Amino acid sequence: MLLADYLVGNSDRHQDNWGYLFNTDNQIIGFAPVFDFNHAFEAPPDSACLPKLLTGERKNLIESARVEKGISQRELAKLTGISRSTLNDLINGKIKKVDIDDLRKIAETLDMSLQKLLKVAGYDEMLFYFSKDKYANKSSKDLKEMIKNYEDSQIELLDFDTEKRKKVSDARQKLFYTIEHLQIMKDNKDSLYTIDKAIEDIQYAFDELEFAEHKYDYSKLPKKN
Repeated sequence: MLLADYLVGNSDRHQDNWGYLFNTDNQIIGFAPVFDFNHAFEAPPDSACLPKLLTGERKNLIESARVEKGISQRELAKLTGISRSTLNDLINGKIKKVDIDDLRKIAETLDMSLQKLLKVAGYDEMLFYFSKDKYANKSSKDLKEMIKNYEDSQIELLDFDTEKRKKVSDARQKLFYTIEHLQIMKDNKDSLYTIDKAIEDIQYAFDELEFAEHKYDYSKLPKKN
């Protein structure tokens, strides 16, 4: 019921309209599964189903991108093929349900994130979760950002691997150096190399190899999409 209210923009279900379930001791054990259902699936008129905050964010987001592009609202309407009146109503939150294709046209023209634009237009991400087109809610800017995140993660993974290999190589070199000098100590008691120095070198190698034990944090990688 809560999910349905959210999706249709029902704003009538408030504290005075909740129904509660009581046990035999007159204690509240939960909400009634259906209550005040005569208003539950009614969408309020016009833009009332969108919080004013989202409407304001939508206008700020589009207008900021338009100004940054250096084009007028008239030019934006021409470039997107959206009528000036429709575009004006869309920007100012006067349209109850904005056409996704119109939002996509605006996002592509102004090089905006369609995901952000859909969010401030009142669309929930879950609506696109089961879509056959996994990029239905993404603009070119969103896709570029996904590619960049993937590239950055690959570079980070390669850097991690390079650093690990370097530390292992340094540790092996240090151990080889230590073994060589211990052999000299064994054969020549007058060697300047000491047990304390050998311990120091082994400790260095140990510390370098400790890093190599660490597993890369794969949670940093982008999600499957």
